[in-house]
Formats: sequence, structure tokens, C-alpha cells
Amino acid sequence: MVGHGFAGGFAGGRGDNEYQSARYKREVIFHFSYLFLALCFITPPVPFVKLGLTVQGLLSRRLGNESTDFVMYNVRRTTFTLVAHAILLIGYLYGVYTYHKRKIALGICVDAGIYNIWWLGLFCAGAMVVKAFSWSLFNWRQHPIIRQLSVYPGSTYQEIAESINIEYLRVDKVVVPIGNNFTIITNNWVILTSTYNVHFAHQSDVDVTISGAIDIPSVEGSTDLDQILSVKVTSVRPHQPPFVVRMDSLRYQDFEDHIRMPVRNMREIAVRQSLSDQFLTVLKDEIERNEPCVDSSLQDDDKCVGCLGVRANVKLKKHCDSQECRDCPCRPMWCLPCLAKWFASRQPQNYPERWMQGRGECPTCRATFCVRDIHLLSRR
Repeated sequence: MVGHGFAGGFAGGRGDNEYQSARYKREVIFHFSYLFLALCFITPPVPFVKLGLTVQGLLSRRLGNESTDFVMYNVRRTTFTLVAHAILLIGYLYGVYTYHKRKIALGICVDAGIYNIWWLGLFCAGAMVVKAFSWSLFNWRQHPIIRQLSVYPGSTYQEIAESINIEYLRVDKVVVPIGNNFTIITNNWVILTSTYNVHFAHQSDVDVTISGAIDIPSVEGSTDLDQILSVKVTSVRPHQPPFVVRMDSLRYQDFEDHIRMPVRNMREIAVRQSLSDQFLTVLKDEIERNEPCVDSSLQDDDKCVGCLGVRANVKLKKHCDSQECRDCPCRPMWCLPCLAKWFASRQPQNYPERWMQGRGECPTCRATFCVRDIHLLSRR
């Protein structure tokens, strides 16, 4: 009898241990699964974006069209994002509460600290919902985006938002992605989008400084490094906090070309250039050595058709001895940087040592030209 009692108790104890182990595994699976999916939703990887499993994808009808209504789109996007993340937190807390409620029903002791953490999380989630609701009051006037635009005197925030929307529609803006954030440079604005806010700074009153740089592996397991620059944008206007934009150094040249004010590099950080950018620098220097071409017919409003941002300032005119090249009858339509990029794109990409001796075709009439046939314009 004693032996049978001992065997039965041992079997029962082993069964309880297996049951507890199974419950522990389920709890671990719940925590890791929920946190993994929540992280993918908060910082969506490419598959999630393609499937539309983002705030922008799931609420596209409520958010509107970013291209035509950039400011209000992002006002709604940041608000709904805050609410969506609060719901994720509430869902997680509900799962934790349900699990521990079952443990109490089974007579298992639960640490009081779990409840403190639960109430703290619930308070944070509630605060996020209340904050999002307060943003929507009084025609969104308390939203951080609207408050930023309201510091500019002489115009209402609606008028400023409309001007930003118009500039965002233009094709000559520069968009530099880094992770899930975007830096946008228009004719008059420097814009940084983030998860819960969008920062704005007018180009006429900003100070731009390279504040740091880090190297990260270009791909996992690779020895090649990508340089990520940190550029601090500071507005001289009061109540307009500075912000930091981050970008791949290979996109820095586009950023610098579209900023009115010079970008300061007080720490003398060496900005790494791509092979194409290095070639463009050498090519521009070579073209500037060619004899200028006089063209008195050029008007101040003759913009480059490539970037639409600066005046056309180069002309193709045969100056070399090659039989392959010929005169281009087109009127000046390009600026030097855009034509240099076009010329570089027509060269064999696997043989950069041959680029300077290569030839290209006029983007309009297809006349063949070489580096010696590109001339800066002069109004003498």
C-alpha cells in the first residue's frame, strides 16, 4: 500500500510539473510572438509594407492622399499611429491579465509586481489615447505639426500648409529615406517625418551642421561599410526646436545641392562619396576648363529641364577632333550637374576608368558628344 501510494504521488507530481512546464512554454510563446508582431507593426519590414500591414495601409481611406494634402495627411497619420500603438499595448496587457487570472484560479501565487507593471502599462496606454484625442480638438490646433507651423508670422497655418502641399507636389523635391523616416527638401522647406511627429524648418532661417557619422555594415556578414551622417537642422525662430536628420552619405550630395545655406562641417568629418559622385566631381572640374560658350539669348527664367531648380548654364558645341562627335543644334536646356549625371549614366558602369574618355548623346537630339564638347555659358 505504501509503495502504491508513493508511486501515485510521484506520478501526480510529475504530471503537475509537466502541466506547469507546458503553461510556461505557452506563456513564453505568447510574449515573444506578440512582441515580435507588435515590433513589426511599429517598425514595419518590407514584407509588412507590401502586404499593407501598416497604419498607412490599413487606414489609407481615413488618412487621405499624402501627395495632394501632405500636411493634414501627416497630422492624421501621427494621431492614428499613436492610437494604434496604444491599442497594441492594451492588447498585450489584456493577454497578460488573462493569463495571470487563470493562474490565480488554479491557486498559483502571482507576484504583486506583475500587477504594478500592468497598471503602469494601462496608464501609459490611456495617456496615449487621451493625448491623441487632445490633438484632434479645436480643428487640430494642439497638434505638434500645427503648432510648429503657427510660429511663422504673416500667414495662418492653413496658408503655410497649403504652400508646403504645393511644394511637395513638385518633382524637383529631394526625398532621402532612412529606416521608416524621410527627409524631404523642397524649394523652401526642410522636413523630417517620424513616427509621431513631422519637423519643419524654413530654409531662409536655418543653420545646418554635420554633427556626426557612423559606419554600419552594408549587408549582414559583409565587410563593406555604409556611412550614415547625422545633420543637425537648427531654426533661428523661437519655439522651433532643432532636429537631426540622418542619411546615407551617398545621398548627402543631393541634400547639400538643395539646401540654400552652406552646410557647416565644423568637426571636419570626411563624407564618403560613391564612385559616381567622385567621377562627377572630376568631370565638372574638366568641363570648367573648357572654353566658355557665349549665348546672349539665354533668359533668367530658362530653367534646367532636369532639376527645374537652377538656370540652364551649359551648351553642347563640338570642339574635339573626333569624327564621332557632332554639333548639337539644341538651345541650352541643362545645368552642369544634371548634364554631368546624364553623361555618367551613359558610360559602361563596370569600367569606370574609361568614363572620362567616353561619349554620350544629347538627351534631346541624340547628337554624340564628349567631355571637350561641353561648355559653360557666358553672356559676354
